[in-house]
Amino acid sequence: LRRQRQMCIRDSSYSEEKALAEREGLKKFRADDKPPKAAEKVRLADLYGKVRGEILADEMAAAKEGYTPVFKEDDIAKCAPDELNGKWNDMEKAEREYEDALQRRIAEAEKERQKKATDDMFDNLKGKADGLCDWLQGKTNKMKDDAKNIGGDDDINKKQKELDKLLTEDKPPKIAETEDLERDLRELGDRYAAEGRPPPPDLGAKVGEKWNGFDDAADKLAKALEDARKKKAKEAAEAETDKLQKSNEKDSGDWLDKVNKKAGDFEKAVASNDVGKTRDETQAKLDDLRNNFQGKTCLLYTSDAADEE
Repeated sequence: LRRQRQMCIRDSSYSEEKALAEREGLKKFRADDKPPKAAEKVRLADLYGKVRGEILADEMAAAKEGYTPVFKEDDIAKCAPDELNGKWNDMEKAEREYEDALQRRIAEAEKERQKKATDDMFDNLKGKADGLCDWLQGKTNKMKDDAKNIGGDDDINKKQKELDKLLTEDKPPKIAETEDLERDLRELGDRYAAEGRPPPPDLGAKVGEKWNGFDDAADKLAKALEDARKKKAKEAAEAETDKLQKSNEKDSGDWLDKVNKKAGDFEKAVASNDVGKTRDETQAKLDDLRNNFQGKTCLLYTSDAADEE
């Protein structure tokens, strides 16, 4: 037992499987081998008492009758119950120490297995975190580029559709993935603490920073697209105003030419005293001025002027 204990303690290649097998062997020893030996120890103690009694009686008779006894008590000293119990106690102590060594080896193996499982969990979660960060950074970079390079209406509409799809279809699954990752990272931190190890690298903070950059880029792209739409609308309105202004300038010129021509005609008529030679001719010209020019043409000029304004 002592030799096996030393092997268990000192031999680094002493595997968990071997320790488990030895522990089962120890259980079998206690169940099958030890009880008969305990019973034999009791029988030997009884036999020792009987033999010792006979030896003591023979020694007394020898002393009285003057002969040399065949056996002395010292001859069976090593078979005394105290000696047997001492050996038995030594065996049980070695048994307990061996069991403790096996238990420690099994516990160490379990601890190493748990540590490896924790390390594997960290590697797996790091891979997920890195994947999320790569996705977020890629989308962030594209949104920044889109915000810097906005073209015409078709490009604005195209980029708006891409942004809407990103935020309504692509983003929600990634948020759920992030929440799952955060839950698993909390479990990972608990495992590190239970194993007495320093906290692992803060993968959650790294992912959080990438999300902040993503959301900021999305907000800026949305604003850039809105600003571009407003700018395009303003430019279109200004172009329409310029077009209308040019049309109005032509119409105003035509109107002014008609007014000036009519004014010239009146001035010539006055200068040449073309007001009729008779009362009737004069009245006819006055009626034409009142009815046709003042009642119709002049009103059309006034209406055209109002439209131009």
